[in-house]
Amino acid sequence: MHPKSIYIASAQSRAGSLIIAIGLMEMLKGRYKNVAFFRPIIPNIEEGGSDIDFMLRHFELDMTYEECCGFTVNQYLEAYAEERDDKLCEDLMSKVNNLYDTHDFVLIEGYPRSVFASAFDFDINLKIAQNLDTAFVAVLNAKDKPADTIINEIQITAEAIRDEGCIHLATFVNRCIEGLVYEIRYRADREEENVFVLPEIAELDTPIISEVIKPLNAKLIMGSCEQLEHPIMKKRIAAMGVENYLTRITNGSLVIVPGDRIDIILASLLSYYAKNHPNIAGIILSGGLKPSKIMMD
Repeated sequence: MHPKSIYIASAQSRAGSLIIAIGLMEMLKGRYKNVAFFRPIIPNIEEGGSDIDFMLRHFELDMTYEECCGFTVNQYLEAYAEERDDKLCEDLMSKVNNLYDTHDFVLIEGYPRSVFASAFDFDINLKIAQNLDTAFVAVLNAKDKPADTIINEIQITAEAIRDEGCIHLATFVNRCIEGLVYEIRYRADREEENVFVLPEIAELDTPIISEVIKPLNAKLIMGSCEQLEHPIMKKRIAAMGVENYLTRITNGSLVIVPGDRIDIILASLLSYYAKNHPNIAGIILSGGLKPSKIMMD
C-alpha cells in the first residue's frame, strides 16, 4: 500500500463523500504541510461549485484544477467500450505519481459507483484504488434505510474491498436516522472494525438561494450577494391573500410570487424585518413581471 494516499468512495450518489473528504483533509492538513486533492473521474460537465473547486478554495491548495482531475465519465465509458481502460489506468497512475512527487499526501475522492452500474459488473472505484495501491475508505448512504439493510451493506462493502485486495481503512455510514445511530454503532462494532456512523443533518442537504437562482437564470434586483448564501428550508408559492399568506410562511421560506403582487411582496419584506415573525430566506418574482420603479424605490 502506498503510505501517502487515501481513496474515498461511495456506492451511491448523495452519500456525503465530500463531507468525509473535508474531515479527512482537515486532519491531513494538520499533519502534513502540502496535501493534494484528486478525483480520478469527474462529471461530463464540471461547473463552478464542484468538489474540486470547493477543496481548492476552502483549503487554499496550491494546485490547478487540471492537476486535480483525471477523466470524465464519458471518457472512461468510451475507453472501456474500446478496451482502452488499461491505458486510462496507466494515465491515472502517472498523474497521481506526479502528485506523490510534489506533495506530502494525496487525498483521492472517487465517483459514485451507481453511475456505472449499468455499464460495469465491478466496482470502478475499487479497481482504481487497487491500481493506485492506496488505502480505501467506503462511504455508505443510510438515509431512510432500516438498521438491517445498513448492517448488510456494511458487511457486503467490507467483503468486496477484501476480495479486491484493497486495504480497508474505514467505513463511514452517513446520513443515518438519529434514532438508529447508536444501534448501528453497536451492531457494526460486532461485525467489522473501524465503522463510523454519522447522523443525518438536514441543513447539510439544504440548498442555498444561489443554487436555486442559477438554473433559473434569475437576476438579483434587491439585496446583497451575501444574502444569496441563505439556506432554503421551505418553498412557498404565494397565491392567496396577505392575511392567509402570513400564517403559512416559516423561517427560511423561499417565497415564489408573481411580480405584480405588491401586497405579498411588501408583506414579505415586513415579515423579514419584524422581530417576532418568521424570517424568510428570499423572494423569487415569477411571470416575467417586475415591480415599478416607484415601488422598488
